[in-house]
Amino acid sequence: MISLIPSTEELRQAGNIAFKNQEFKKAAKIYRDAIKQDSKNPVLYSNRAQCFLKLEDYGRALRDCQMGI
Repeated sequence: MISLIPSTEELRQAGNIAFKNQEFKKAAKIYRDAIKQDSKNPVLYSNRAQCFLKLEDYGRALRDCQMGI
């Protein structure tokens, strides 16, 4: 059976593509969805923190860095 819900890995990859295209808000939202599926994955927090840094949202970037530790 094929799932209509993207996997965490698929979301991570989609977030990476958005980030590479400099769509930082979009990437952060995609990583948020991935984090909802796997809240213990530090890579997702790190990736989203990078988005927040690019958006100059330093408070949220710091929070995600702390969550990834």
